[in-house]
Amino acid sequence: MNKFLRFLTMAVLIFTFAQHVNAAYLKNVPQTITQPDGTVIKCFATGDEFHNWLHDENNYTIIQGQDGVYYYAVKSGDQIVPSEYVVGKTFLKSTHLTPGVNLSPEQIMEKRRRKFEGFPGYQGISSSLKNSNDTLRLNNLVIYIRFSDENEFSTDTTIYSDLMNDKTPGANSMYNYYQEVSYGKAFFDSHLFPRPSTNITISYQDTKPRGYFRPYNATTNPDGYDPDVDSVRRNREFKLLERAVKWIEANETLPSVDFDFDNDLEMDVVSFIIKGESDGWNDLLWPHNWAIFDRTVTLNGLRVFNFNFFLEVSTRERGNGVLSHEMGHAIGFPDLYHYVSDGTPVGPWDIMASTVNPPQGIGAYLKHWNFRRPNTPNPWIDTIPEITEAGTYSLNALSSDTNNVYKIASPYSETEYFILEFRKKEPGKADNNLPASGLLVYRINEDAVTYRGGGNSQGPPDEIYVYRPNGTLSADGDINDAVFSRQAGRQAMDNTTNPSPFLSNGKPGGLYISNVGSSNGTSISFDVSFNPDALFADFLANNTRARVRDTIKFTDASAGSPPTLEWTFEGGIPATFTGVGPVDVIYPDTGTFDVTLRVTSSEGTSTEVKEDYITINEIPGTIPPQNTGYQGSGDDVILNWTAPSLVGAEAILQWDDNNNEGRAIGNGETAASFDALSYWTPSQIASFDGWNLTKIAFVPSSIGDNTSVKNYSLRVYNGTNAVNQVVDQSIPETSIQFGQWNEYSLDIPYTINASEGLYFGVNNNSGSAPQGFPIGVDEGPATTDHGDVILETGTLATLTGYGLDHNWNLAATVVNPSGTKATTFILKNQEAILKSIQGYNVYRNETRLNSTVLTTTTYTDADVPDGSYIYYVTTVFASGESTPSNKLEITVSNGTVGIDDLPVEEISIYPNPVQNTLSLALGELRNQEIIVKIFDQNGRTVYLESENSSDSKLDINVGQLKEGFYILNLIGEEVIYQAKFIISR
Repeated sequence: MNKFLRFLTMAVLIFTFAQHVNAAYLKNVPQTITQPDGTVIKCFATGDEFHNWLHDENNYTIIQGQDGVYYYAVKSGDQIVPSEYVVGKTFLKSTHLTPGVNLSPEQIMEKRRRKFEGFPGYQGISSSLKNSNDTLRLNNLVIYIRFSDENEFSTDTTIYSDLMNDKTPGANSMYNYYQEVSYGKAFFDSHLFPRPSTNITISYQDTKPRGYFRPYNATTNPDGYDPDVDSVRRNREFKLLERAVKWIEANETLPSVDFDFDNDLEMDVVSFIIKGESDGWNDLLWPHNWAIFDRTVTLNGLRVFNFNFFLEVSTRERGNGVLSHEMGHAIGFPDLYHYVSDGTPVGPWDIMASTVNPPQGIGAYLKHWNFRRPNTPNPWIDTIPEITEAGTYSLNALSSDTNNVYKIASPYSETEYFILEFRKKEPGKADNNLPASGLLVYRINEDAVTYRGGGNSQGPPDEIYVYRPNGTLSADGDINDAVFSRQAGRQAMDNTTNPSPFLSNGKPGGLYISNVGSSNGTSISFDVSFNPDALFADFLANNTRARVRDTIKFTDASAGSPPTLEWTFEGGIPATFTGVGPVDVIYPDTGTFDVTLRVTSSEGTSTEVKEDYITINEIPGTIPPQNTGYQGSGDDVILNWTAPSLVGAEAILQWDDNNNEGRAIGNGETAASFDALSYWTPSQIASFDGWNLTKIAFVPSSIGDNTSVKNYSLRVYNGTNAVNQVVDQSIPETSIQFGQWNEYSLDIPYTINASEGLYFGVNNNSGSAPQGFPIGVDEGPATTDHGDVILETGTLATLTGYGLDHNWNLAATVVNPSGTKATTFILKNQEAILKSIQGYNVYRNETRLNSTVLTTTTYTDADVPDGSYIYYVTTVFASGESTPSNKLEITVSNGTVGIDDLPVEEISIYPNPVQNTLSLALGELRNQEIIVKIFDQNGRTVYLESENSSDSKLDINVGQLKEGFYILNLIGEEVIYQAKFIISR
């Protein structure tokens, strides 16, 4: 054992990937597919290199079944599967099919994340050019490729040569495009290989057929790659490119030009043109920009690293737009469209957001920003002047290299500001393909760093957002109508116009533009003013996630110095407040709560509502009293209750101190496999006999750069010396997050048999990897034989035995299946939770009545004045107070406690675990409109219904849900109830 155990103090490693995969987002790429019976189908492909799909002209998704037949697609759970309806043989109007079936945004993001698995974390990977010359000169090596089962290209060599190199004034070529948008500072020459002896394009022919680079299909393409295993797809692509490069090196002589502009011993850019068209449902055969990062491929002594990947037909038909978009990535420009989420932050106003042919221009901000890093070529726009004084200003069209952009700061943000530029449709210019001419206004958010310091790929929030009519945080609006001009009928922009200059958080931005002039000339004029007294409400909380009865401090952050402020705190004490503050608020119960601030000044009124702004959680280890009741004696209210019990509770079993400060134990040099375990004796676990162990949490760690192999498994044992293994569940590698707590649900909860004891933890197995994967520990001291147990090849040992005074960072969640309400508490270091009860507090209308903590389960509130009151009781623990007990509504009238008033009924769920029908005891939610929401363990909504029941019980059918852990939310008019439950069959 001591051959691989050593103590490590590790800092959290944050790897910045300086090079990402980039892709052109293409819509409605024509496709021809053939059914096994010979039927030819004309359809389309849409998407980018991360995710693309087939669909018909009406946007009905098409997918190929494993029988080789193309079907219309339907959703089954979270999967896209073939329906029974064959494409070309179905009258769609007679079916239940719906258009637009696709993966969820989360699934698409997961595909994108998987593509980076194994990507190295060193800073040398970058397509940013490291040369500070005034002029950018790139020589682009272009290599044609066809597959082993394909005939030679049949296109004239001038088609692609002219698309890239035509220097004729007005010609639609990549050379001319970058000459124009850079104001003569960029020269891109392309050299196409192999060189033909005629005017017909020739290519390198690979050793593999086209199907080898397409997804697997059992019937039509058994040699294809598994689309769920990105390393296989990537390896096939990189080997293809490596073979092509080696063939060129052996068979062609490159021209004597500088292929290494920045002298970093890498080819600045290599482009591959693949015969044929882009394929739907094929993440390989789609235009993209990437880097050969996992091997060293050289050509004439230079490393082939950054590359563009084009498809013949889409390149020819879509022309210079796709070429120039991908070349933009090669010099560092980011994507300005969303990879996953809906919304169009920039749309047709920049080539990095959408591709048209001839291509539109590049915004002024990117022309400046992209080259402002050290040791890069000088920017195409040297500076962006800022307007700081009111007045009339004018801008030349962006095609002009002078007076073409202004910046105006937002008075309400240190990181967001506005860019103004004049976009002009001019024949022979890049912007001639724009929707309209006029003043374009867009917002820059320097905090929204999503791609090497910029871009919109993972937005929102977006680094660049173009304002347009009807555009909001939740609505896309009319992006084609974005410009301002006299002709457009939009000549002003302020906090009251449509569009308004809102910030990334939806707040007013404080931009005031008016009198925008005509767009018919070579320049456009506009007025700018400033309004320092503009009013809008805003506030901050020092903590938005707190525990029951924690104090939260609210501070006014309104603009305009309003003299009158009115606060409303849903669920808080106080419920309202008038004044500047700061305001201290406590929340006696769990839930999510809104906060509202209304401010008034001579400028008017502004109201800010932050929905679900405050989240209050129970204090772990606290349980409220039960069965709170009362009786009246004259004007005395006599309360009684029972002490809390463990029935229905959720418990955390944990020996460590819950902290990890970079400490980990494991191997850093050779392969290793062992179990890190937490042990509980029969007596220690007796209170949990029959409970279900549902989740295990631990802290995985890593050594050096070895983060690609993450082979961990959940383990549970019982019996003397862990003789019986009852759970062995592998953890998906893609889900591991190093250096932090990772929690996983057991596929099938384990029911605890206390008489056999309990061992739980994780297995660390690096397999054949050169380094192991340590597991986090606390700072000690160790609870030896319990918190520091090791199991290797069937033999138990302890960290203490190796001179290491630590407990593993391990925690298990156990749930009482017989309870109706899940209340969390912690059992740690052998201290039973009920032993830590200090007493009780009694509240009337949120005011505590007892001056000292009560140690009995009764309390008399004497001489209560006439009125209506809400009473409840809390349990006081060493760690704090519990949530309230069931609440009692009591009326005192004419000196007598109303004997007809009944306690507010308890809300609860049962049974738990449940098989098919979950019953809800509605309590005070009866006879009102309630929203029933169920979330799975990943936070996805799997059930959403509106109910209004006069019965005391409501049954919910959960038979369609999979086994596992879920969260139920009941949202009433004044009450929000949340509970956890398990489906087990």
